[in-house]
Amino acid sequence: MRFPQIDILLQGNWKSRPHVQHMPRRFVLHYELELHRAKSGTTHVNGVRIPITENTVTFVRPGDIRSSHFAEGAISNVDYIYFKVADDPGGRLQELLQKIPNAFPADDRILKLFIELFEESGGRRCVPTDLKTHSSLLAMLILLSTIKNNEQTNITTVVSQHQTILFSSLQYMQEHIGETLNVADMAEHIGYSASHFNHLFKTYTKRTPYAYFLSLKIQEAENLLLNTSLSISAIAEKLGFSNVSKFTVSFKNEMGIPPGQFRKKRDGTQYIG
Repeated sequence: MRFPQIDILLQGNWKSRPHVQHMPRRFVLHYELELHRAKSGTTHVNGVRIPITENTVTFVRPGDIRSSHFAEGAISNVDYIYFKVADDPGGRLQELLQKIPNAFPADDRILKLFIELFEESGGRRCVPTDLKTHSSLLAMLILLSTIKNNEQTNITTVVSQHQTILFSSLQYMQEHIGETLNVADMAEHIGYSASHFNHLFKTYTKRTPYAYFLSLKIQEAENLLLNTSLSISAIAEKLGFSNVSKFTVSFKNEMGIPPGQFRKKRDGTQYIG
């Protein structure tokens, strides 16, 4: 008998910078499970507004569109774990994941499981490979799939047809992350004209497809800086930048600090946004 295989991509704790008021719309590429430790503002999932209070859990799936808005002076404090399903015999795990609401309050059982998930990482950004963490995550997901609908506290959103089609273009970008794509390439993949694709993409994300593709490259650079020993020049080449200078400027524009400084912070709490 084969069991589902979950690959944990990233785990840790992050806090927004005090001056950051929002995080822009983005397509979710992998499953994201978060416990918000403090009241911070709101997050929007597929156009639905979700208030973030202390011990709110959010769960989003690949293809969801999400943004966040922080209350003035508030600092978001979030334990997070991002993962993908690598193998799912019979599709049972995927069926289970579809039952989990996008947002709900954490009770004592859920808080206990989050403590077990994060006790070894200590809040540091990492990619856990130990069996204990994977087992704890699976136990968490099974528990969350049993949460009953409650119109007052639990929120489940709906993904539109256009959104599903556009997400296919995002997957195409991800598959060609080390190449130089243009809007026509992306549009052709989903059978749209370049102009229609560009308009629809901006409607859903508030960014052009090219700008979004660049942000995906920076996300991958972030992962390579944190989890590999590749040099900055090697990362720039791997991600299709014409030179290190262009990579450094693009990274700083997206992350607020140059890649070398970002790598030095890998053992501490990461501040993003």
